[in-house]
Amino acid sequence: MIKIYSLLRPFFVLTLLIFSQKSFSQLYISGDWNLGVVMSDSDFNNGATSGAPGIAFGFRAGLLSPEIFYKRFRFDQEESIAPYGDVLTEIKSETLGLGLRLNHHLLLYSKFGVAFHFVEADYASLQSTQTLESVIDKTWASPFVGGGFKYPISPSWEFFTDIAFYLSSKEFSIFNWEFGLRFYLP
Repeated sequence: MIKIYSLLRPFFVLTLLIFSQKSFSQLYISGDWNLGVVMSDSDFNNGATSGAPGIAFGFRAGLLSPEIFYKRFRFDQEESIAPYGDVLTEIKSETLGLGLRLNHHLLLYSKFGVAFHFVEADYASLQSTQTLESVIDKTWASPFVGGGFKYPISPSWEFFTDIAFYLSSKEFSIFNWEFGLRFYLP
């Protein structure tokens, strides 16, 4: 986990230095709620869902807003899979990312970047005594793309909602819908 933080730090500092030379505007912090769905070729993982909190830090620099974010998912699913019978799936994923929002309009933006997923999965068969092993217990790096809408509530507060797709691999990708509040520091 420490290696990833140390990898992201230079990118974020470099982004801050580049954009602070131009139309540096305001720092912000946001809290959000994420609704995620796992997309996978594996029946064990595909369709597992989670609601999860998230936090982001960034700044607005004209049309661009670089940010760093953290989300913590716990995906659950019960699926009937032959020959195991009913299988309970629990996937824990901590996601740390660096992204860039492109503010097209007062109300519309797109976003893209890179995310790191720290994944652990547990499977339990309710009818079988066979041991089920996870193939996704590892750290994944993935690009993400998405976009959304924002609505200024006041000069300092903004409501936002967006969707994003985190493409890790055929075994583990996330489709995410999030909504939350962004606070611009004075």
